[in-house]
Amino acid sequence: MDNSLLSQEAKERVRILETKFPPVEEPVTQRRVTKDSRARKARYKEARSGPLADFKAANLERETMARKKIADACQALSQNQKAITLRAIARLTRCNHNTIMRHSDIWKA
Repeated sequence: MDNSLLSQEAKERVRILETKFPPVEEPVTQRRVTKDSRARKARYKEARSGPLADFKAANLERETMARKKIADACQALSQNQKAITLRAIARLTRCNHNTIMRHSDIWKA
């Protein structure tokens, strides 16, 4: 059989099927939206999943680094005989003020 004949046959069959059964677009319903959002949430959760120990270790490492930055900033401010304030520490460490307040035991006397 000739390939061109096969493709012509296939095209004809597709044309006949499309006339008998026109494609129907699924209407956007609340059920479909909910189904899609659940699937999206599952994919997101799957991508972020990992052992809890990894997250705890990363948090501990960030906390240790923040405490070290704050301590170094306090030392630099005291050496330059400047006031140790939240804004001064934030300027030197580039940490969020909430982080600095969380570790206020280091710099508040």
